[in-house]
Amino acid sequence: MPERNSEFFDDEVDKLDKWAEDMKKALELDLKKLDIDIKTSKTNAKKIVDLEEKIKIQREIKDAEKKRNEMRKRLFEAQDEVEDKKELLIARVEAQMRKRSIIPVHNGVFSRSAAMLLARLRWGNPDKHI
Repeated sequence: MPERNSEFFDDEVDKLDKWAEDMKKALELDLKKLDIDIKTSKTNAKKIVDLEEKIKIQREIKDAEKKRNEMRKRLFEAQDEVEDKKELLIARVEAQMRKRSIIPVHNGVFSRSAAMLLARLRWGNPDKHI
């Protein structure tokens, strides 16, 4: 049973890691494409003589840069979301392990109820309360 639980946990962590990696790669690809578009637009804007047209292109460049910054922000937020999901998974597994544990231990110290259970078991009278 512990091996199966461990495998399940590993599988879930792997799924989260793969999902995060796929999302990261997709966003990074979109970012690279946008960077190329911005660079091309900047190069083309320098060749324009008409001031009105030059300003229009600069506005489009600024909009593209804003979009790029938002995409970067989404990438970091997505990475944070994955870390939050991993933390939640770890917390759930820890909670299940504590529920299934016969003797609850916190920081290497038995709880009062665990100490009472041990005392009853040691003295051979499980029905007698201390």
